[in-house]
Amino acid sequence: MLSAGESRKSPDETAAVNPYLAGRLEWNERYGSYIVRERTWRYLCFLSLLVMAAAVMGLSHAASQNKFVPYVVEIDKLGTVVPVRPADQAAKVDSRIVRATLANWIVNTRSVFIDAAAEQRVVKDAYAIIDSTAPAFAQVNDYMAANQPFQRAQTQSVDVEVQSVLPLAGDTWRVEWVETVRPRNGDGLRRLNMQAVITTEVNPPTEEAAILANPLGIFIKSVNWSPRL
Repeated sequence: MLSAGESRKSPDETAAVNPYLAGRLEWNERYGSYIVRERTWRYLCFLSLLVMAAAVMGLSHAASQNKFVPYVVEIDKLGTVVPVRPADQAAKVDSRIVRATLANWIVNTRSVFIDAAAEQRVVKDAYAIIDSTAPAFAQVNDYMAANQPFQRAQTQSVDVEVQSVLPLAGDTWRVEWVETVRPRNGDGLRRLNMQAVITTEVNPPTEEAAILANPLGIFIKSVNWSPRL
């Protein structure tokens, strides 16, 4: 409390009386604003670094995502653009190619050649399009064990002529063919009418060896063959 005869002194008057306080006021006037500005710029710098880090992380994430989807555009003989599809989606295999593949597979599997090298090649080609995890693999193994082609080639040869490959439903096909069995001594020529129901799947290969053996990825999943009356 101030008495009636006293009055409140201003900071300048107080500073004049107290030299230490005067020095403090002088320091605040000269350098206080610099400190405030430095502190403000420091906060802005930290904020800029945070924004920059968030931007870099966002750009890195965006760069890791494939934003470009190439499309295959086909043009017919008249120059008209036909429906397009993304290039990363495999097109459905033409049914004519499936027919040819199944016909060739039947020939490779059921034929018997006197030439051992030729027989080994067709057996290898036959197994190349069999799904090793599907029933067809065991079914063909059982047939090869019961009708070993290399042993049969010592006494006879078998020619296979595929007559038809027709779709049944979905990926299931019916194949009909004629087998001509020729004994090596020339006696007892036989002709057998055969049929098979084959289920397929398309699984495009990714490894180089699989691409060379089965580029279209047409695989046999199951096969049931029998004489045709």
